[in-house]
Amino acid sequence: MKPRILIADDASFVREILKTIIQKQSWIIAGEAQDGAEVIAMAGELDPDVIIMDLVMPEYNGIEAAQKILKMKPSVPIIGLSTMDNEEIMSQALGAGFVSYITKPFENWTIVAAIKEALINQEKKSG
Repeated sequence: MKPRILIADDASFVREILKTIIQKQSWIIAGEAQDGAEVIAMAGELDPDVIIMDLVMPEYNGIEAAQKILKMKPSVPIIGLSTMDNEEIMSQALGAGFVSYITKPFENWTIVAAIKEALINQEKKSG
C-alpha cells in the first residue's frame, strides 16, 4: 500500500511544492491543511501514515498541533518544517514528538529522505 501523507502549511505555495515532491514518489496526498486546527481534525479523520507540518501556522502552531495529534494518534510520525533555524525551536519540536525537522527553504531530497526515514522507523515499530 502506498504511503499517505498529510501536508500542513499556511503558505499555499509550500503545499504545492510538497505535493509535487510527494507525487513524484508515487505517494498519496491524504490531505492538505492550512492551519493547526485543520490539521488536527484531518489527522483524526484521514489517518495519514506521515504528517509534514509547518511550525508557524494560525489557530494552533505546529508544536501545539503535534501535541494534540499525538494524543489521538501516538504512533503517527510528524516531520516539522520551519524557516527558523534555531536550536531552541528545533529542540521544542523534537521534544513535542516530531521525528525530524527541516528548515525552509529546503531541497526536494531532504523531504523525500525525511519521509522515507519516518516510514522505515514506523514499519520497525509496528513490527
